[in-house]
Amino acid sequence: YGFMAGYFANKGTDLNIARNYNQPISGLRPYPRLSASSPIDPGMTLGNITVYDSDGNSSYNALWLTAQKRFAKGLQFNGSYTWSKSIDENSRNVQGVVIQNSYNIRGDRGLSDFDARNRFVLSAVYDLPFKGNRFVEGWEFSLIEQVQSGNPINFHTTNTSLTGLGTVRPSVLGPVVTGYTPARNGNAAFVTYIENPTDFFNQGNAFGNLGRNVVIGPGFSNLDFAMVKDTKISDRFTWELRADAFDLFNQANFGQPNATFGSTTFGLISGTRFPPGDSGSSRQLQVAMKLKF
Repeated sequence: YGFMAGYFANKGTDLNIARNYNQPISGLRPYPRLSASSPIDPGMTLGNITVYDSDGNSSYNALWLTAQKRFAKGLQFNGSYTWSKSIDENSRNVQGVVIQNSYNIRGDRGLSDFDARNRFVLSAVYDLPFKGNRFVEGWEFSLIEQVQSGNPINFHTTNTSLTGLGTVRPSVLGPVVTGYTPARNGNAAFVTYIENPTDFFNQGNAFGNLGRNVVIGPGFSNLDFAMVKDTKISDRFTWELRADAFDLFNQANFGQPNATFGSTTFGLISGTRFPPGDSGSSRQLQVAMKLKF
């Protein structure tokens, strides 16, 4: 048996971040048009000017616990648990300008888009200790279990007049309530996640009071299981029968809800975390046979 605990930390500075250098100030753009003497398109009206700066910062702290048992008496397993927190102003992934106010980067400091506070993974293999004849010997099962808390949700309004982009967050009257209930208006194609959408409001031509990534989305849980039966036919040949079950319990792993306030489907979930047929999106069974020699 082995057990290990560790603390891991990371600090990032001068990270790449996209800003709009021509974000309106009191309704007017700092650079409304090119100079009349410009050699290229003189007097042309200017819109948003995206500039990639090195002004971003990040921090990551994690407690990591792991336990493992090497193969002995037919059993081996490896389990790990991570309790972590990642913070930044912009989880850069080539998505352009996402900060609410390009003149206040610090205002977007919050949980990273990929932050998952808790994550547990267990993998195990067990050779069943049955002895006697070829029908009861040779059984083995294995599993991989994953459990993870959700990722943050960054809400936006449809207001583009304030910043020139759809980056403005809404305001709220109180704490955001989340859950899983049938969709509003009886639409069976959706699941309600934001239970109090009427507490959100569009504050007009101003920045909202809702912080970045302060609401956590749906978590993830998935169990993959396999059962194998090896039957020895002769000294040279072994027949293997294998059955695999992916997402054995057919757990519902929802994707993020619609985070655009003003949309008719705001706060509703319309799909799973991964496309149908991928890991953790639906139960899948398969059976295989092979001859080993």
